[in-house]
Amino acid sequence: MGSVTDVVAVTAVKSLPAAKSRLARDHDDPGTVADLVLAMLADTVAAIRAVDVVRAVYVVSPDPDVRAAAHRSGAVGVREPDGGGLNPALVAGAAAASAAHPGADVLAIQPDLPGLQPAELTAFLAAAGGRRAFVPDRQGTGTAALLAPRGSRLDPRFGVGSSARHQDSGAVMLAGAWPGLRGDVDTAADLADIADRLGARTAAAVRSNGVGTGAADAAGATAPGDTVPAARGEAVSATSTACVVRSGRVRPEHGTE
Repeated sequence: MGSVTDVVAVTAVKSLPAAKSRLARDHDDPGTVADLVLAMLADTVAAIRAVDVVRAVYVVSPDPDVRAAAHRSGAVGVREPDGGGLNPALVAGAAAASAAHPGADVLAIQPDLPGLQPAELTAFLAAAGGRRAFVPDRQGTGTAALLAPRGSRLDPRFGVGSSARHQDSGAVMLAGAWPGLRGDVDTAADLADIADRLGARTAAAVRSNGVGTGAADAAGATAPGDTVPAARGEAVSATSTACVVRSGRVRPEHGTE
């Protein structure tokens, strides 16, 4: 297994009025969903930046409010190219990140992972071992994150059914017991499923706006050391790591201080 090297992370967020349409169906106030989108982005960026090998996070969006929020979170905002979409936006972000950090691996990751723990991302990067690899979402059909080692193309194929497309493109599927990394949020039920591990900003948005209340009971995290098997992919231990998370920044609940 190869050693973990420098990594730059890229994510993409729609304009706030268009973001999280399924979640918005449960709420009359568009501002409520916009607040939640920005809170989830902030918690996701904070968890990514807490991983020692991550050199920078790039957030691609057509929305200046999203890019400003990214800057406040310590990320770099990139304007989405006109007429793009998710995958072209990630390619544009990867190009900007690689230009600023030549030789770094590129990680494309979802922006709505409010339960992400730095140790989970650390474990995935280590398990990839220098290979182009991805993490499926908790349903196993989508993609939470895609890693392209230096010198290789990112070739993102996010969207419905992206897990199969990423495997068909040659990426190795790593399905570890990483509930925060695999826990993207599209609905109120998704939010309730990870309610016990939300980052501080998302938890505050939920309390303030009532988003996700009344949904399914929160699901407990998978026990450390357990594995989640996946068809055609590898089962990876939740505690398998080979790179270091910044001292003092990994906590059972990131960002809760």
